[in-house]
Amino acid sequence: AEATRLHTKWRGSTFMPAIGVASSDASVAEAQADVFAAQGHYAQAEPLFRRAVAAVAGHPVLARLSWHDYLRGRLAEVLVRQGRHLEAEGEARAALLQSLRARGRNAAPTANALIVLAYALAEQGRFAEVEALARAALDIHEKAGTSSDSLMLAVARVQLGASLAMQGRWRDTLAVYETVRAAATGDPEAFARYLPAESIWAMALLETGEVDRALDLLHAALARSQRAGEQYLSTAQVRGLLGMAYLAKGDLERALEEFEAAAPLLIKPSYE
Repeated sequence: AEATRLHTKWRGSTFMPAIGVASSDASVAEAQADVFAAQGHYAQAEPLFRRAVAAVAGHPVLARLSWHDYLRGRLAEVLVRQGRHLEAEGEARAALLQSLRARGRNAAPTANALIVLAYALAEQGRFAEVEALARAALDIHEKAGTSSDSLMLAVARVQLGASLAMQGRWRDTLAVYETVRAAATGDPEAFARYLPAESIWAMALLETGEVDRALDLLHAALARSQRAGEQYLSTAQVRGLLGMAYLAKGDLERALEEFEAAAPLLIKPSYE
């Protein structure tokens, strides 16, 4: 509330240039939207992201920045979270076209816009298209000289791996995630926090017969998830996969324990 009051007072100053007003308006709206999105309140985040997009788009200098593409991408993400997939696809395509016009194909913001579009299409089950977009993003990162341990490069790889998994190409999925793991040697915890791909990775390991590695991965994922609490869906999902892993290993008793722990949350009709 205090930050909003100061912003209102500051932007009303006669000395504030137009670009400063627009930038400030967009920054405040973005920050507020990020808070709502982080809390899972996507309907509240949406109008704030729209306000931020409008503020940036309304100034000729700001409109050419990659910030504009990024904000439209964030808007697309919260639309996906609300199940409004076609609207999300439209915003993601608009962000991609903006980046292509302003920065060309072989630019990191364009790669990031491709991944946002891939995310929107994945929710529609269009996995072959998602694969093509993820590969295009990886090609851009390679040509742009993106560092091998870049988080955005890892995001593109994880999106590729997920698209391959949804097409039943488990060995290809595993190869992609092994590349992600190899690149994350500097800070594996950071990659684990920002790239919650353990469930797909574990499924790839199970489908390719590497049960013990799947168990190691899932126990590490469970420990991280339990820090938030047993009541969260993510914890139940990991426990369900652990049950599958123990079943594959032939440990029926442990499998039943994990399934019973996961069931109460997994059978709920909806989640906050």
